[in-house]
Amino acid sequence: MIKKFYTAKYDRVFKTILCDEDDRSLLQEFLSRLLKRKVEVIQFLRNELPVQTVLERTKTVDVLVKADQEYIHIELNSNMSAYLHGRNFIFFSTIYSKKAQR
Repeated sequence: MIKKFYTAKYDRVFKTILCDEDDRSLLQEFLSRLLKRKVEVIQFLRNELPVQTVLERTKTVDVLVKADQEYIHIELNSNMSAYLHGRNFIFFSTIYSKKAQR
């Protein structure tokens, strides 16, 4: 019998391992290596983006953090689909426009 192997490409596994608000060290190290610069301060932000009308669909990002003075949106996708580019761009645009309004 083959045991099921879980990778961090799935939301629940990734969040359980790297997104511990009490111990941010793994996410700090992951982002530091990925971005090739030292990430010092990580603040977890709400991952449910606000909607403006009842007709608008809810938007939930996988992980949204503020690292040092930059906002980082982490979206995990286990496969490549054409619609993901548009959806991820909408998420990014929503986050960017909210921050630009302040």
